[in-house]
Amino acid sequence: MCQEIQPYTKYYCGCILDEPSFIAEWKDCGKCGEVKSFAQLASTTKGVPCDDCIESGKWVEDENGLWKEVT
Repeated sequence: MCQEIQPYTKYYCGCILDEPSFIAEWKDCGKCGEVKSFAQLASTTKGVPCDDCIESGKWVEDENGLWKEVT
């Protein structure tokens, strides 16, 4: 039995972006390719807002380099 792993990235703004998933051997299956389990893997936490929030103007960087949410 194999397991599908879904990594994701969480951004400072709270948005979560799914990364491409991959198949991993699970319980010594010998890489059978038959997915029997699914798991999420928090691969990264970014200290900046996501590109969409920056481009839309929801978050801006101040003169000190700190990110501020536009209200």
